[in-house]
Amino acid sequence: LYNIMRKNTTIKKFGQLEKIGEGAFCTVYKATRIQDNKIYALKIVTISKLKNKELENAMNEIQLLS
Repeated sequence: LYNIMRKNTTIKKFGQLEKIGEGAFCTVYKATRIQDNKIYALKIVTISKLKNKELENAMNEIQLLS
């Protein structure tokens, strides 16, 4: 699986979503990027459920992965 967290990446650029994990604040999907047909893991976080510290941690994770 490849990491491609970029500001211009949207869910519309992927096909064949398959849920592979779920937590309290996020869901992880296995997906194929249409552009290169490679398989990626997409982590979709429900921001509205996060408290301030959790939001800060999520933003730090995004920066580390991008």
